[in-house]
Amino acid sequence: MKYYVAVTTDAFYFQLRDDNPKQPINFWRPTTRAFRALAPGDLFLFKLHSPRDYVVGGGTFSEFRIHTAAQAWKEFGSRNGARSETELIERLGELRDRHNMGRAAEFGCIILERPFFWRDTDWVPIHDYCQWMPSIVQGKTFDTNTNGAQLWEAVNKRLQK
Repeated sequence: MKYYVAVTTDAFYFQLRDDNPKQPINFWRPTTRAFRALAPGDLFLFKLHSPRDYVVGGGTFSEFRIHTAAQAWKEFGSRNGARSETELIERLGELRDRHNMGRAAEFGCIILERPFFWRDTDWVPIHDYCQWMPSIVQGKTFDTNTNGAQLWEAVNKRLQK
């Protein structure tokens, strides 16, 4: 089985964890390049930026779409991991500026169903279970039969709780 571990910001993760939404969420990315790493129904996990190298939650991948901020805000509201449309636009702009991406109106939306957010005591220290290189800035695909077996065991234990 394939699964994906995506790098995310503390602001995105903690806001959603505090809100604990039960409806689908938007794990947005600054580019419109299609996300093809997973098939619908596959597991998508969140890993915080270093030095917090932990897998902290996730959801079930549903689909990839392209939206403007207004479209994403209308559909997901705070389930974009931002408190307002203005904050969403600011975060998107900051990320694009940091990576010299320009200011395009549209961005990619990875739609996740059944989101879950673990308590700090359930976080999975990623370096204990796989080699995670600091150069990975977006995420990485794993397979439970090969490079992701050990990490999957640790994640699956938390999912069974």
